[in-house]
Amino acid sequence: MTQGIEYVPPSMIAIYTLACEVCQQMAEHYQDEGYVAKQVIDGLANYLRIVAHIEAAYLTRQRPVDNAAE
Repeated sequence: MTQGIEYVPPSMIAIYTLACEVCQQMAEHYQDEGYVAKQVIDGLANYLRIVAHIEAAYLTRQRPVDNAAE
């Protein structure tokens, strides 16, 4: 039996860093400092964390491809 791969989401620090960078770029692009408010950054980081955990769990559940059967 082939052992599957366990996917893990990025660390919260990596996710928060990405959220900060995205919010900063949005603030610059739209010339609106509201995008860099702490609650906006925190909200985006929490959303990304949830999505990353769901995707990691989904990928982990996938059956490995057995190319030898072809």
